[in-house]
Amino acid sequence: MDRECAIRAEKANFDIIELQFGHGYLVAQFPSPAVNDRKDEYGGSFENRVRFSLEILRAIKEAVSLPIIVRISRDEMIPEGIKLEEMEKFAKLLEKEGALAIHVSAGTVCSNPPWFFQHMFIPKRKIWEMANRL
Repeated sequence: MDRECAIRAEKANFDIIELQFGHGYLVAQFPSPAVNDRKDEYGGSFENRVRFSLEILRAIKEAVSLPIIVRISRDEMIPEGIKLEEMEKFAKLLEKEGALAIHVSAGTVCSNPPWFFQHMFIPKRKIWEMANRL
């Protein structure tokens, strides 16, 4: 969702907005060290890799008064993917920037095979344990 979509959602009397910053979709590719090999201000350090996500959140917060939930992958479940320590920092930055809640999930479409849901082979409550740490 971008700024213009958020404005339309508010005009349509939506109660809340959820931003999809997880699962390997475009916005999630920026924080991911597995995917982001940029050499500009959006790549390299953790601060640079989360810059795009925070800019989107700020732009939407400035445009609408709706509460915002941000969905993230707590763990991409791939060797080079973003891990808990960075996601903890990312969640705190999202909260500081005004996210009402963090919707924690896991996985990425960038894995082979892709998965981004409570897969039947994942032990019960595994995602809960991941979310609880944040």
